[in-house]
Amino acid sequence: MDARSRVTILCGSERSDGNTEQISRYSADYLSQRGHEVEVFCLGRLNIEPCGTCGDCNFAQRPCTIDDDMPRIIERMIQSDAVIYAAPVHGFGLAHPMQVFIERAGVCFLRFERPLENKIGEVITIGRRYSLGSVHDQLVNNILLNRMIKPGSGYPVLLEGGAPEKSFRTGKACPLFMPC
Repeated sequence: MDARSRVTILCGSERSDGNTEQISRYSADYLSQRGHEVEVFCLGRLNIEPCGTCGDCNFAQRPCTIDDDMPRIIERMIQSDAVIYAAPVHGFGLAHPMQVFIERAGVCFLRFERPLENKIGEVITIGRRYSLGSVHDQLVNNILLNRMIKPGSGYPVLLEGGAPEKSFRTGKACPLFMPC
C-alpha cells in the first residue's frame, strides 16, 4: 500500500470497548500514523439487519433493499484499497455482528460485480481459547470469495486474551497488547 491508501476496518464484535474494538483502534492508529486514511466500522453499534425470508437475493440482480447501514459500509469498502476484518470468537464461532455482515454483504451486495476484486484483505481473530483458526479460515475464505488479495507469510493474526482491561500476556491491568 502506498502512503495515501484508504483502509476500512470492520470491527465485528457486539462488545463496546472490548478486545476486538481495542485492537481495531490500535490498528487504525498504527496505520494512520503511517499516512493511511483509516475508517473503523464497529458493526455491533450499527443498524445491520439480518437477511429476511423474502428470498429476493436468490433471483434479483440488484443490491438488497433493506434500509440499514449496509450500503454505506459497502460503499466505503469499495472505495478502499484494503479491508481488515477484526472478529472475535464467541461460542466457538464467528461473533454475530460479523456473521450477519458477511452474509448480507456477500449475498446482497458483492456478488453482482465483485467490486472488492484485487483489493487487499486481512483478518485479525481474537479469542480466549478455542476456534480462533476456524473463525480466521472462515473470514479468509470470504476474502478469497470476493477475489481480494490476501497477503502474508502464512502465519495468521490470532490473538488470545481474556478480560478487555487486562494484558494478553501478563493478566495485569494495562493497555491491551502493550507490555506492563
